[in-house]
Amino acid sequence: MIYKREGRNALVKVVSSQLEDDKLTFTIEFPHGETFQTTREFLHRPEQPEIANIPVTTDDFRATSGILSDEDLNRLAHPEPLSPQEQEFLDMHHRLYHLPYTVMFRLAKLGVLPKHFLRLSKRPPPCASCLFGQAHRKPWRSKSTKDGKKSVLRGPQIKNPGDCIAVDQIVSAQPGIVPQNKGQMTRARIWGVTVFVDYADGFVHCVLMTDLGTDSTLAAKHEFEQICATRGVKIKHYHADNGRFAEPAWKEDCTAQGQKLTFCGVGAHHQNAIVERKIKDLTLTAGTLLLHAQRHWPEYVSQILWPFAIKCAAHRINNLHIDLDGLTPEMRFSQSPTATVDLRNFHTFGCPCYILDSRAQVDPKGVPKWEPRARLGIYLGHSPAHAGS
Repeated sequence: MIYKREGRNALVKVVSSQLEDDKLTFTIEFPHGETFQTTREFLHRPEQPEIANIPVTTDDFRATSGILSDEDLNRLAHPEPLSPQEQEFLDMHHRLYHLPYTVMFRLAKLGVLPKHFLRLSKRPPPCASCLFGQAHRKPWRSKSTKDGKKSVLRGPQIKNPGDCIAVDQIVSAQPGIVPQNKGQMTRARIWGVTVFVDYADGFVHCVLMTDLGTDSTLAAKHEFEQICATRGVKIKHYHADNGRFAEPAWKEDCTAQGQKLTFCGVGAHHQNAIVERKIKDLTLTAGTLLLHAQRHWPEYVSQILWPFAIKCAAHRINNLHIDLDGLTPEMRFSQSPTATVDLRNFHTFGCPCYILDSRAQVDPKGVPKWEPRARLGIYLGHSPAHAGS
């Protein structure tokens, strides 16, 4: 057994057990011969490892190696490398912003991704960044209606894009860089995000905020409505939490545009669960992208780049989360089912990119012979303001 208490970890032998005053105790013996009495909560089986039991010192490795079989020691000495197919699958997974495996296999069935990826469906290779970035507590209970059915948040009247839009805000204690196309870097920082989610198709739009005041929130609303107008979508109803969205300015703007506005009950954020779940997906995906980029390029990638990661997460949800009918949220929201999924504009978040020196394009003299002809940059997602090519 492994004894663990107050930072002390040791491989011990259970000598005996005794029951005293309805309390079960064990007598254990340490490798140097010392005996000690303890209870069950401080003893753990070696086949149930914990992160605190990972050997660190030379003595720890020597003690741990005694409980490993020859097969385990052989696997440690000769780790099995990934096959070329598994490596190709993981490379595509990283390129597509750590797209869930279920969606990747669905894209493979539809022919968007290579068909041979389906051979890995039973045992896909693990992604270390997703294991660290996507971990969360699993729900252990759920509520049902009186007739025993699962409660439904989307009513039967919500059928078309714009029928109901859920809205909420993300607040970050970590400041983020403001995206800019050119010019000197501003000292302003991103402190939050306003998230809009369409009930009918799951389309999500994120507006980065330098402050969460009323004027900025209204500006975010108008930006989203302009995007809807370009797709021929008219918003009829907003559903939001209380707080910023219950202020007179937001109510008056909705009234002026003939939009219905409803709120969650006091302390009942679960009534806005659709946008809350989408915020969870956005933050977990953005965290995974940052973790992966930091692990490979820690000198340049830091948490201050989180606004770009949020935008990449929203772009992935809208353009890659394909359903069983072969449609993405962007296709459904834009009502263009004939569009195709284009993977050419997706690249690994945080990877190095090389930009041609502008003198090679506009200066007749060009770049001096012995100077670099490109400058190094960091890929932070597809720009919405530039051509896709």
